[in-house]
Amino acid sequence: MLIEGYCFGIRSERRLCEEVHLNLAYRWFCRLGLDGRVPDYSTLSKNRHGRFRESDAFRHVFEAVVQRCIDEKARDVARSFSGTPAYAQSTRERKTIEMLFAHWKRIIGLRRLRLRGPNGARDEFLLAATVQNLRNLAKMVAGSAHQTPQMA
Repeated sequence: MLIEGYCFGIRSERRLCEEVHLNLAYRWFCRLGLDGRVPDYSTLSKNRHGRFRESDAFRHVFEAVVQRCIDEKARDVARSFSGTPAYAQSTRERKTIEMLFAHWKRIIGLRRLRLRGPNGARDEFLLAATVQNLRNLAKMVAGSAHQTPQMA
């Protein structure tokens, strides 16, 4: 549910629980079905501050998404572009990494950290980075579905 909240800029856990309760797409993403109970916002908050942080769950989810990006032939696709105009453009775009942080501020709502302390900042960074990687992965998968392999 927290990833869902970060995807759509829902900063309040109370509001997130309300949205998941009402929105079928959110329920599907959270695997709740039509009759599944949405956790209370206080339970979500206690888990985020306690169990999720102690188990390093956010780091594990982030690393799993990164690993999927590596395993779903993304690296081979990127290497096939080496020396092409697309590669040169990609190099230019990577130099503008600040745009990623601007996106986080504008779209995801990370103008300032909601969670306090180094652990809170780390948790917010990992959640925001996970969402960004999921969005990029979705775009890559959608784009590769429309491309046909080139013959050598």
